[in-house]
Amino acid sequence: MITLTFLSALLNICGMWATGPETDRFKISTKRAEDRIETIESKQSTTLAFHSPSGIGQATIERLTDSWPEKLILRFPFKGLEQFKIVADKIKLKGSISSRDGTIRVWKDGHESTPLDSKSAYWLKIHILDRNGAATKRIPLSDGVIHIELPKKLLEGSPTNIQVEWIDFYRN
Repeated sequence: MITLTFLSALLNICGMWATGPETDRFKISTKRAEDRIETIESKQSTTLAFHSPSGIGQATIERLTDSWPEKLILRFPFKGLEQFKIVADKIKLKGSISSRDGTIRVWKDGHESTPLDSKSAYWLKIHILDRNGAATKRIPLSDGVIHIELPKKLLEGSPTNIQVEWIDFYRN
């Protein structure tokens, strides 16, 4: 146990990636050893549940099957989301949720001055949910979650992997 802890700490200090448990569908690596991502499968969707004690992190999700799930959701149990970035092949989607009023902004390929809207094929369906699973705009969340449903257009052509970065604006 001490050897594993020491190795994890060494990898983290050196800036190397920690590899999480492999599932039948994904190989997941995180930048910080203490971060982990749980895969939750249902008939309707696949959810990747992020756990990040520091609230700041990066992960690479590599698909091990021929294609991505029909509906892929990223779930963050944070009090807010100052910034996030999702990259698949050459497409970069970035966004933020306002800490003031819960306003959601999403933009593509670094063009923050021209945010996407719900008519865009790259629009991210983002739901802020309270502890009971009800939609809310109240930030900071208390025991709530943020769901980000990835658009089908982002996964078109079945990119090999997706990179995700996140910053929770209410860190411990």
